[in-house]
Amino acid sequence: MSIESGNSLYGAQDKVGSMNIKLFAIVVGLVLVLLVSLVVIQSLPIATVRGTEPNVYVGIDAAFDNETVTALIDEVSSYTNLFIVGCTAITEKETRLNNICQYLFDKGMSFIIYQDVPLGYNQDPRLPVNQTRPLNATNSQYPPASANFTSLRQPSNFTRPFPANTVSNWTHIAKERWGTHFLGIYYIDELAGRQLDLASGWVEVRNATDYTDAANQFNRSVSRSVNWYRNGYSDGADLSLFSSDYALYQFDYDTGYDVILAQLGWNYSRQLNIALCRGAATVANKDWGVIVTWEYTEPPFLESSSKLYDDMVLAYNNGAKYIVVFDSNEAYTQSVLTHDHLDALKQFWQYTKENPRSNSSSGDRVGFVLPADYAYGFRGPTDSIWGLWKADSFSMNLSINVGDKLTQYGEKLDIVYNQTQLEASGYKQLIYWDS
Repeated sequence: MSIESGNSLYGAQDKVGSMNIKLFAIVVGLVLVLLVSLVVIQSLPIATVRGTEPNVYVGIDAAFDNETVTALIDEVSSYTNLFIVGCTAITEKETRLNNICQYLFDKGMSFIIYQDVPLGYNQDPRLPVNQTRPLNATNSQYPPASANFTSLRQPSNFTRPFPANTVSNWTHIAKERWGTHFLGIYYIDELAGRQLDLASGWVEVRNATDYTDAANQFNRSVSRSVNWYRNGYSDGADLSLFSSDYALYQFDYDTGYDVILAQLGWNYSRQLNIALCRGAATVANKDWGVIVTWEYTEPPFLESSSKLYDDMVLAYNNGAKYIVVFDSNEAYTQSVLTHDHLDALKQFWQYTKENPRSNSSSGDRVGFVLPADYAYGFRGPTDSIWGLWKADSFSMNLSINVGDKLTQYGEKLDIVYNQTQLEASGYKQLIYWDS
């Protein structure tokens, strides 16, 4: 018995030791799995961490269509988390669009698709109607009569009957298929800016009795188009609409857009445009961002890589939720990003990780208040108001005053318009133009 007991005790010790070794191995294995998981999560775009929304979306608006689009996605997917499918040659073809969206989703990226006037208005009637874009009959068979559509359609486009299913469910299916990776639609751009410049085919207000009349006309015309577009989707009420502009951001928001991207390009003041766009978004209680666009009208089009990096850092430090680089040549056929530009994006991506932003609010900033509906462009002493009135001594003095405030407050200054929502915007201080 004693021998057997001894053997039994010895065997129990062996089993306990064996169990300890196995337990140790399991713990070590779990630790290794956790470490590997953390490394993988750190290397993936922020948007792939389920259940969280990125603090900032960083990406590219690819407005060209060729075989290099997917190669560009492959290249940037490790240091961006947003891709705008910005070419209608893709977004007007349902199969191609679905394939690109799935490709982006598989890479863990968020995406926005660009659209303008829904397909069917400039389309060969022998071709099938593309149901990714709405042919809406809830308000009318075509966009509300507006000057900005006169150069895009002809009366002959409406001679053929439209299909019975005139409201698209593509965005509803997209949300079910790709979830929050599908952020929304970028619908037309530069509407207020083109009004300011009286761009042919895009003038919403041709004459007005005063600034308020001009603002009401612009809002009435553009908001009809925006609402018509929303209503062409089965879930349009819950669809986020994006756009970009280079001036008068407040009036874009007023027409119903959810996000406006301030265009940083040419030789315009970056901080001035950020102050105008962020101020407009704050008063409207909506999101905002920037899109770095062309610096030149010919190659290389984009600014240098060092300036690109500086612009992205400036936007990030100012609190932009979306930071995008526009990528296309003038023919919309190829990318213009160089290796240096991509390196700047990599460097900026690392900057965002090393410099996490704290939550800021309008309570940390000062609002400089412009007269209501005074749509002055602020691009120089000869800029106009609504494109209809010439600059005068008041606009000159106002520009000087704004410049002084930008120098004084820098990134802490927003530029806003005098309106009813202003008092609820929570600014630390409001400085009125006539104070």
